[in-house]
Amino acid sequence: SHPLTRVQFTDPAVLPALLAADLQSCKDVLLLPDLHLFQLVGTLELNQLRTALSQIGQAITGSPSTAFQMAQLRSGEEQWLATGMAGLDRALRGGVRTASLTEIVGPAGMGKTQLCLMLAGLAVARWAEGVVLYLDTEGSFDPARLSEMIAAPSLTEGELESMIQ
Repeated sequence: SHPLTRVQFTDPAVLPALLAADLQSCKDVLLLPDLHLFQLVGTLELNQLRTALSQIGQAITGSPSTAFQMAQLRSGEEQWLATGMAGLDRALRGGVRTASLTEIVGPAGMGKTQLCLMLAGLAVARWAEGVVLYLDTEGSFDPARLSEMIAAPSLTEGELESMIQ
């Protein structure tokens, strides 16, 4: 994991505050829901914390690229992760694109979290050496549920669709 001491924070108060809260790595910070992180690092203001989160993200993902540069790097390398639901995969033209950010939105209770957990599990199962970054803006991520889904036997398309709907 990327140590926080290697992140170049613009605000000199950020690193000592994070270390004082016993947060040592970028992973430690990014796995916490924002509200919990804000409470844990009580000496920082919200705007300081948001800037720090952005700087941590930049530190672990590298320098930003233009869309053209990204397209050049990706040409011929695009991979898709099929959801296992034929209708959804057709609508997505093959599944969810890998090595990219995918935002899942919709009304409450529609299965967004379930779909994201399922996709994370499928990606981990397919690419054991890969990385899945799961950004949970609602604080509903449950690592135990993801472990259950990964360990569960394969589900049929009908079972998957009934879980999502």
